[in-house]
Amino acid sequence: MINKRSRVTHQTEALYFAPNATGFHFGNDTAQDTSCSLRNLHATGCSGNLVRQLHRVQAVDFNYKINWTNVDQFGQGERLDFMMLTTPDVNIDFEYLLADGYNEQILQFIVDGKHPALRDHIYHEEKNLGSNFFMLTTDDAYNAVGTDLSKKPETKRVVGIGNAFLSQYAIMAEVDSLPRARASFEAFNVRSYTGICNLPLPSINPMYDCMKSELLPSDLRFSIPDPEQGILYEKVSGMEDIYIKPGTTALRPGDIRIDLQNRGLTAEQLSGFDHQGSYNRGAASIQGFAINVPFGNTRMHRVGTNLEWTRSVNFPINIEVQVDAIVGELKKGGFSEEYCKQPFDIKIILHDCRCLVDCCKVAIQKKQNMTIEVRGATLTNEDMISNIGENKEVSLKFTAQVGSEDDLSNGLFISGKSFIPDKPNILAWGVPLF
Repeated sequence: MINKRSRVTHQTEALYFAPNATGFHFGNDTAQDTSCSLRNLHATGCSGNLVRQLHRVQAVDFNYKINWTNVDQFGQGERLDFMMLTTPDVNIDFEYLLADGYNEQILQFIVDGKHPALRDHIYHEEKNLGSNFFMLTTDDAYNAVGTDLSKKPETKRVVGIGNAFLSQYAIMAEVDSLPRARASFEAFNVRSYTGICNLPLPSINPMYDCMKSELLPSDLRFSIPDPEQGILYEKVSGMEDIYIKPGTTALRPGDIRIDLQNRGLTAEQLSGFDHQGSYNRGAASIQGFAINVPFGNTRMHRVGTNLEWTRSVNFPINIEVQVDAIVGELKKGGFSEEYCKQPFDIKIILHDCRCLVDCCKVAIQKKQNMTIEVRGATLTNEDMISNIGENKEVSLKFTAQVGSEDDLSNGLFISGKSFIPDKPNILAWGVPLF
């Protein structure tokens, strides 16, 4: 047999996510897609496909390490046996362009701006066993987007990552680069497939002992929907003369507004937004920022099973924020003033004045694609850098902590324009309405 795929390149791949690792992957508790008729049904439809595509993906890396334990004994130099006492270390990291919060919504983040964004990844349901990822590879030299996967399914390949738990989330933006987000997950299992329809789940259910013939009930299956370029939106009244395109492609550094409430110790920074959405520039020209939320997970084991039965997030969870800027003016201040200051909120607004949204089935203009708030932040570091021939720069570092499920004063809060339950609401890309 001649191998028809000599290599794999980015245009032949697509990344998908399913929220419940060991649960139903179709709506209405539908277990199988034997006729392959449910594959392209939207997740909100009757028995719709709960495997959903992530968009604007820039990079995907996954790896695994098997943890073998040697069995030795006196009188023998080589090992007597080797056993796997813990689940393998499986990791998946991916990066995508910030847009409207749609990817975050698929990844089970709360993007209504009212509740902690990472709540559902911290406070798991009682029997939570993580999520599943699927990496599709289509035929060589063809775009995955727009491909009908039902044609020649035997040439399609899928890699499944089972029982994935969030381990890190980060947002990065800087001058001359498109703002991006990066997410990392730690998982239990990895599995590869041929075909795209009615395949067994890649996840592991610790309730089934590894010596049995099946790790999961045999009636649970998944299917991969056809890859799409972006999110398709309904046409509504007031849109007749507007050119329709799918979703937001990306945001620009010029679309970003940031409010640090001038909380640096010596360098003056941005403070406040006015009623038109612009802001007072202060004296420091911000060059970029990064928000990092690392999760520490504890593997939960118990006697009677060879597999960990869940993972628990370690507290406290620290949010790290770094802002780099060109120094302009210095301000009066010192540690004595800082001692008396209370934690504050860092606000970041990502605009796009070209977009329209659906309000009661009528198209209206709305400028904010996403807003990001780090609540309860405090200044920890301020580094001044000055060299011959270069602008003097300042690097500010802030920290905050994720609070409890009902704590609205601390943690990371995200508001995305895509937030209408199960229906994104970006509708048009064209001439702004004034």
